[in-house]
Amino acid sequence: MIRVEKFTGRKEEWDTFAAAQGGYTHFHRLGWRAVIERTFGHECVYLAARNAEGELAGVLPLVRVRSVVFGHYLVSMPFLNYGGPLGTDAGICALVDEAIDLAGRDRVRLLEMRSNIPLRIGLPVSHRKITVFLDLPRTPEVLLQRFGAKLRSQIRRPQKEGVSVVFGRDPGDADAVAQFFSPDCQRVSPRLLVRDRLPGGTARGWRLRFSLSG
Repeated sequence: MIRVEKFTGRKEEWDTFAAAQGGYTHFHRLGWRAVIERTFGHECVYLAARNAEGELAGVLPLVRVRSVVFGHYLVSMPFLNYGGPLGTDAGICALVDEAIDLAGRDRVRLLEMRSNIPLRIGLPVSHRKITVFLDLPRTPEVLLQRFGAKLRSQIRRPQKEGVSVVFGRDPGDADAVAQFFSPDCQRVSPRLLVRDRLPGGTARGWRLRFSLSG
């Protein structure tokens, strides 16, 4: 027998189970729940299906989004490419049934599960979102030759001007991104760029926050 409940277990339990399932993406990780709640203020309804022994049989990260423009909907996962239920066939079916019941009770306008694999469920399938994969050759030079002349020119210009790409989490990196990125984006939305700081004012990193309301 499968029962469905809101997940209240440990992060390691969720992430370990999810990573072992077909269709897993890093968007299924439990850490996204805190990101969505802190950044956008949306309610996260993370559902777990458990078997008679109490072991996980399925997981479904759901987010409730209320928008003046788009209305009230449940989606897995909003602002991200993928989501949807993971687990055994029985676990997935139980999670989907619970999500449908929740959407009906709350009069949700749209229930959307962005799975990257086919699901054996009785819901209509939409192909309005697709993923395009590009096979990378062995060298950057071969890849560059595959692009059109205009794109190659756009790539080479910053290279000639000495532009480099650096990945890092040092406080100086966050400060540089904020200084460069913030002015233009603040004209789009005053809440677009949010800085994370540790107690004492040390920069921990940065994240983007999009707001339709401005």
